[in-house]
Amino acid sequence: MGETMSTDVEGECNARLFISDDYGDNCRTLRCPHEPGHPGDHVVKITGFNGTATILWTTDERFVCERHGIQPGEYCVPCVDERRASRS
Repeated sequence: MGETMSTDVEGECNARLFISDDYGDNCRTLRCPHEPGHPGDHVVKITGFNGTATILWTTDERFVCERHGIQPGEYCVPCVDERRASRS
């Protein structure tokens, strides 16, 4: 897989699920690869050392900014950049 999880892929759903472990030191972003507007849950399969896991989720966790629309992560990068610039 060449793209990063923050990269949307044209023609795919791109809904995100952000997961972390119970210690808070590891995290993973999952991206739904199905077609936009697909019926049912978002789904991704992950293959690890012990086999394959199928993960289903219902809510896209990407942040939706009123000014900048859907963001690839959990917050709006342009808004954060603007706030940082105004403090400088």
